[in-house]
Amino acid sequence: KKKYQQVYLLRNERCFQIFRFSDGKPFEPDFVLFLKEKKTNENLIYQLFIEPKGDGYLDKDEWKERFLNDIENKYIIHQNTEYKLVGLPFYNNTADKLRDFTLVFEKYA
Repeated sequence: KKKYQQVYLLRNERCFQIFRFSDGKPFEPDFVLFLKEKKTNENLIYQLFIEPKGDGYLDKDEWKERFLNDIENKYIIHQNTEYKLVGLPFYNNTADKLRDFTLVFEKYA
């Protein structure tokens, strides 16, 4: 609440898909976190794509994590000073995955 005037966490239950540009492969991130900054010189809204992943799916869905990691730098077709899209590393409670997720998440928390 110190940094954002609005915070919304939405569960994506087959409401929308995002598509990898390299081959059009669809992906439905489980959660989207919307963060609207408090009034500054810019009116900035972040959209963070979050995907919890169980141990049994980490290797199979590795392409999704690569896509999420690349979203901010490679796959934005419409980005302006008002919106910033961010894909977070998989959320998983193994030490390495939890650390990776937390490092990126805390940049916005």
